[in-house]
Amino acid sequence: MALAGIRPWRPPTHTLYRRWHRLLPAWHVVWRCLSVTTPRIVREGDVVFASARCIQRQFLLRPNPRLTAGIRYLLGHYANKHGVQLYAACVMSSHLHLVYRDQRARGPYFLRDFNRAVALLVQALYDWRGGVFEHRPSQVRLLTPESVLAKIAYTLANPVESGGVSRAAKWPGLWIPSESRTAEVARPTSFAPTSRLPERAKLEVRVPDALIEAYGEPAARRQLAQALARAEKHNRRRVATTGGTFRSPRLCARLPLTSRSVRGEVRGRRKPGYSALGASQDRLQAIRDDNRVFRQRYAESLARFRAGERDYLFPTGTFAMRWSLAVAIEGERQIPGDDGRLLRQDAADGIPLDVRRRSGLRSALRGHWLLT
Repeated sequence: MALAGIRPWRPPTHTLYRRWHRLLPAWHVVWRCLSVTTPRIVREGDVVFASARCIQRQFLLRPNPRLTAGIRYLLGHYANKHGVQLYAACVMSSHLHLVYRDQRARGPYFLRDFNRAVALLVQALYDWRGGVFEHRPSQVRLLTPESVLAKIAYTLANPVESGGVSRAAKWPGLWIPSESRTAEVARPTSFAPTSRLPERAKLEVRVPDALIEAYGEPAARRQLAQALARAEKHNRRRVATTGGTFRSPRLCARLPLTSRSVRGEVRGRRKPGYSALGASQDRLQAIRDDNRVFRQRYAESLARFRAGERDYLFPTGTFAMRWSLAVAIEGERQIPGDDGRLLRQDAADGIPLDVRRRSGLRSALRGHWLLT
């Protein structure tokens, strides 16, 4: 509704405006790449603890057999697509936790596609209008075996910690412990018959390599079981001390979608980018120095890139500029091209730099959103 005496603004219809408006998403993506304030390190082989929370902490992911089957299938499909090795997973009513190993440095793309598919599944099952997840998921790099063990125990004991059930294994939602197993998951019948997703997906779960290297495989399994038992016992004692009670699995599945978590949270708290539990002082100082050097090298490379030096090397761990604008990364090897020129090729994906640059710029001009 327009105010009295003021005409409402309407977009012009001439050709020049339509062409400019069509290119706006591309410039938005490029500007987001070039204006990152604090770059995040995404390296091959990193173990990551990721969390995604529903909007307003609503119970949009409450346990539902159809939703659980769909999430299990999507988790296996996108983990295989982006080279992610899953270690543990737990989907609560208002949030989800994942612990995985990023084998191809594409973890943010994995979270982007997986969260988007889960959100579409929730909207389709419950006829939900609007967003499902908050804007950005939390991603914490786990740099020591102790931090990997602690985050897996926290992930698997989350149903007890939230007061849902007295034992984590009784949780009616998706709960995947850290065990070495592989399963073929069929595409749920709730998906559209014309879906382009494959009919079957392989869901592979493994015991973390960092724990096997530190303790050996039998001892690593014992450490995981003991850590989960300690976390469950601690949370049961905490619930009993505060006078709370545990719900039954059936009651957890019948909570309204619009219910919200009533637990308080600390606002303004810093969000860590890595966890180094149990590390020595020398190890902690080496981690801080690595982060400081990465940011300095990234700032220098970004300044050179803005100045027009397209072949200046970015530090290892660069994510958005690497996959969207195909910049040169330290550690890429040289291979001879068909015309005798030397092309840089990434050792992980095996795609020549010139090809990645063309595909990356083409994706940016199509307005693809970057999860940085």
